[in-house]
Parts: sequence; structure tokens; C-alpha cells
Amino acid sequence: MKSAISFALLAAATVHGAVHNSTVSATSVADKFPIINFMGPTIEGASVNRKGELFAVNKTHFLSLKSGTSDPKNPKLTGPGDKTSHFASSRFTRTQDVLIGDAVGHSIWQQDYNSSDLKRRWNGRFARRAYTPFLINDKLLQPNDFTINGAETYLYMSGMNYTATTVAGEHGDVWYYNIKTGAYKQVPKEVMRGAGIHRCNGIDLSPDDKYLYVTSAQNINDVVTSTKVYKFVIDPATGEPKNPTTEVDLYQVLSNAGVKARERGMDPDGMRMDVEGNLFITLNAIPGVLRWNTKAPGDGTYIPLTTVFAPSNLEFGGEDGKTLYIVGRCQGLEKACVDAYKHDKPGRAITNLRGTTPPKTNSNTGTGSGNSGNSTSPGTEYPNVSNPPNTGSGSPTDAEKEMMRMKLLEWIKIIEKYIATWLKDGNPVPN
Repeated sequence: MKSAISFALLAAATVHGAVHNSTVSATSVADKFPIINFMGPTIEGASVNRKGELFAVNKTHFLSLKSGTSDPKNPKLTGPGDKTSHFASSRFTRTQDVLIGDAVGHSIWQQDYNSSDLKRRWNGRFARRAYTPFLINDKLLQPNDFTINGAETYLYMSGMNYTATTVAGEHGDVWYYNIKTGAYKQVPKEVMRGAGIHRCNGIDLSPDDKYLYVTSAQNINDVVTSTKVYKFVIDPATGEPKNPTTEVDLYQVLSNAGVKARERGMDPDGMRMDVEGNLFITLNAIPGVLRWNTKAPGDGTYIPLTTVFAPSNLEFGGEDGKTLYIVGRCQGLEKACVDAYKHDKPGRAITNLRGTTPPKTNSNTGTGSGNSGNSTSPGTEYPNVSNPPNTGSGSPTDAEKEMMRMKLLEWIKIIEKYIATWLKDGNPVPN
């Protein structure tokens, strides 16, 4: 009986927790990203390239917030602007180029950012789009947001159908996509229903890809009554998210910090993870972000925002990957704003993108150091990649084998590029 009570107390701490207020606010960086003035109230889908430069989408565009292009070598990427499309998310990847989520088009689009030309599809209903379909599935509710695992073998997507009164398992969905085989699979509705998962929006993986975190928001008579983050266990053999449990009750923990989230109708939006398991959650309708330590449940921090009144999405970037950029609507909800918060750890996505290894925690000291890998000089056109993969003895898992294969392909591409440049202009390696 005593052990049962202890377990119950631990579970309560996990769901609720003692959130404290940050002594440092995220501050405006609009002066560094002038294109923020162009994005408007539909700004979403923050992402960064290998250099840590910030990009985002609105309904019709995917743009660098600094230069206004899709990438320095490419023109701007523009959607049709009609009822068939609404950009909602974006990600840079090592192996699949840039991916842009289209919530209305039930699709994810692909742009090659390593080339001076855009991929094009001239036939069918997508003829006007200057990019190619990565996946299209009309059974998806959207997707709203998506994330990709470290080996870039599985893509996970969230979606919602916003209705006045939501039903668990019906108005929110989670899908996963096997990039190698092209096979889709939906988390069963009965699983979502049994866990009490309603509208799904923010989504991200743990640094070790063992867990998937997804937001849920419940509506009753057009009022948001419950907001939570759920934790799925990833089946390493199939990539399937299973056994969802409540990670954190957002209304409850924010109330503990004195934030009136329920009263203001807070609806959780984008989420991003750092390399140490800290999950950062945008609190749409409130000028704030919640940091939640998934490795020490109950440890949370409320981070106030300076100019972003209704945050929609966020991502880690900057030269060291430790700057958390937050995008969303300014006060008045008519314009887009961008704030930044300096964290002490890099983000999961940019770490994977650069091919570097997340730091491993030392059980004795609680600190760790990662293999930062080899990188080129800042400002050069050559991508950051890790050291050549170790293909020696041992019994690597399928995921590790796939990671080694991807890294080898990256090195082959870089070597080919160096040789081509050398033959044309001489040795490209900087002195």
C-alpha cells in the first residue's frame, strides 16, 4: 500500500509540478529579422538551417526572416494562396532537404536547398507549386506540425479539426511515416480515445528518439477546457508511438506559477526539445513559453515574452544552436513578432541537422560534453557534418546502421563538391 501511495504521488508530481518564473525574459530580435514585418498574423512553423539562420512560414510563404528568400541560394517559396493550401510548419533536414507542412493540402512539400534550382512538378493539381510533394495523404486531418527522428527514417505528424466541442480520438490525430518504405500509419483512434487526447498541435521527439511528445486541447462549447502534453513510447522496431500517458497538465502547472492560462483560453501550439530533454512549449494566447524538464518531471520554468503576445512556434538556432527563437502575433494580433531567449543547451533539431552528437550526461556530475564533430568555417557554403562514421566492430542497431549510411552519403557529397571546386577554381579549403 505504501509503494502504491508513493507511485501516486510521483505521478501527480509528473502531471502537475512546481513551475517557477524565469528571471530572464525573451527579448525582441526584430531588428535582426526584418522580414518579420512581412509575415503577418498567420506566422508559424519556425525552423533553422545548418548555420542556425531563422526561417518561418505563413499561409502562403516559406521565407528566411533575415533575407526574405527560401534559402540564400534560392528564390522565395510561395504557395498558391487559395483554399487548397495553407503552410503551417517547416523543417530543414540532412537527407530530405527542406520540408514544408501544408495543413489544408494534407501534405508535406519538399524543396532542395542544396541546389540553385527548385524541384518542380508540372502535372496534376499541383502544377502551380514550385516544389515537389514529399507526401500527400488526404486521410491526415492536416498536418499541423511534424518532427523527424535522428536517423531521418521516420516522420511524425500531428493534426486537428477545430470544432466547438471536441471528441477524444476524433478531432486530433498522430501519424507516422516510414521514409524508406513510404508507408503511413495512424495511431489508432481507440488509443487516442482511451488516453483522452483531443486536438493535436505541437509535436517533438526526445533527444534519444525513445519518446514522442504531443499537445492536446479539449473544447466544450467553443471554450478550451483542458490542455495537456502526452508522452508516447516509440517502438524501436517499427517506429510506432504507443502507450500514451499524460506528461504534464498545462493549466495546472501554469496555475502553480500564477499564470491564468485557463481564464485566457491558452491553447498550446508549437514545441521544441533541447539535447538534454527540456521541452519548450508555446502558450498561444499568453505571452510566454513553458520549459518542462522531461527527465525531472515537476521541474518547469515559465519564460515571459517581450513582444510576442500570442506565440505560435519556436526553434533553436544561432551559431551555437542555443538561441531559442519564438515567433507569433504581436499585441493587437495583426502583425508578426519574434523574440529570442538564450538557453544553456543547443536544440535537438539543429544538433541532428549538423550531424553532431548530443551531449551524454555524466551520472556523477550531472554535466556532459558532446562530440561537436568537424565543421567548416562560419560563412562557408560547406555544411557542418560529424566525423566519418565508425564502421568498425560491434553490433549496431538498424537505426545506427541507417545513421552511418546517411553520414557516409553526406561525406561522399562533400568530397565530390570539394573535388569539383578544386578542378574549377583551385583548392577551396580556407587558409
